Amino acid sequence: MRSFRKLLSAQCLILCALLVFCSCSRTEDPTTAPYSFTPRTETSPPATQAPETELPTEPTPTEAPTEPPTEAPTEPETQPVQYSELVVQLPIPLDNELSARADEICREHGAVGAQAVVIRDGYVFDSYQYGQAISEVGVTVVENTKFRVASLSKFITCTVFMALREDGYVSEYDDISVYFGRMIRNPNFPDTPITPEMLMTHTASFADGSVFRTGRNGDRSVTLKDVLDSGTSWSKNEPGTVYSYSNLGTAVLGAVCELASGLSFNYLAAKYIFAPLGIDASYTASNLVGLYLLASLYGSNDYTVDKQLASAFSPQLGTTYDLVQGNLTISAKDYAQILCSIMKTARSGVREIVSADTASELLKMHFEQRIGYGITRSETLIEGETVLTHGGNYYGMLSVYAIDPQTCDGVVILTTGASDTTDPDGNKQQICTELARLLWPDD
Repeated sequence: MRSFRKLLSAQCLILCALLVFCSCSRTEDPTTAPYSFTPRTETSPPATQAPETELPTEPTPTEAPTEPPTEAPTEPETQPVQYSELVVQLPIPLDNELSARADEICREHGAVGAQAVVIRDGYVFDSYQYGQAISEVGVTVVENTKFRVASLSKFITCTVFMALREDGYVSEYDDISVYFGRMIRNPNFPDTPITPEMLMTHTASFADGSVFRTGRNGDRSVTLKDVLDSGTSWSKNEPGTVYSYSNLGTAVLGAVCELASGLSFNYLAAKYIFAPLGIDASYTASNLVGLYLLASLYGSNDYTVDKQLASAFSPQLGTTYDLVQGNLTISAKDYAQILCSIMKTARSGVREIVSADTASELLKMHFEQRIGYGITRSETLIEGETVLTHGGNYYGMLSVYAIDPQTCDGVVILTTGASDTTDPDGNKQQICTELARLLWPDD
């Protein structure tokens, strides 16, 4: 009996040893022991399981995102600045050297304030500001300061007329008598009709006579009818034959626009030009959104901000004659944007504010190959260049723009308070000529 018990105990010991051995030598299943998983080393994995050394190229939506790389990131490759990205940042300040030279010119001519922009390839590229917008309280000129630009207004007035032409309201070849509802003739040539084209090219035989000047200088009792009926308002030249610069002619063009459309000229300019380009400008200063940007003009008879805001014009359509020829109030940058729009449309055919046909007509010479619609050709303003240009001189504002439609380059210069010394071409705007030549874009 004792021998049997010893045998049974020995067998139990052997069985326990075997169980312990089997337990220690067993390989764990990876699916039941995720934290101690050891990759398989078989060379031939089961058919239902992908080789564990092969990683998927793209994670599926149900898979967890892969960890970011641990290696240090490489320096990003420098990309060239795209031209479209550069344009968004324009205009840029004039470089220090040019700015210093422009400052010197302004000081030499006694300017109180000045603005200038440079147009390159159809974009307002560089900007320049100098001095005071309102010197009495120390308000400085900034990029968006608004100036009454004098006769630079005329080109924009012609542009409004040509936009009305596109809509069928007017024709540059009509007899203007049609719009006034009565005969409008030079009494010296009663059989020769006067057309809007003659008004735009200063060949309509108007003269800025004494009656016109009396009304323009503030006597509101003088009506446009009084001016047109006065013999002092007409020259001895037959309409359409001789260039003779006239503010009255452009004033009559503005009246034609109002009478043909039944809308005020300020509304027409905003509709066709300012609103489409996002420009804050007007022929009546009190209409500006940014009144705080308005500048005084300094000259022999200062035209202060208060005087500009108090200026009143007849609300009756077709009767105002002291508005469209010189009262446009705008910044140099915004004026340049209008020029850029017209030049780019003429070059590319892509419409912005006018059609390609209208843009080409606005940049074309219509009389003696040197006179256009509110614009003239000059070979002397910019040395070595043929440009289209117009200047202004009134109430202390001396201004000029010059453009080359072939390259879409140009400059716009606005100054106030400067001496009106005569430039080599006989224009009383020497400061503008010097600044334009200094800032004209190089090739």
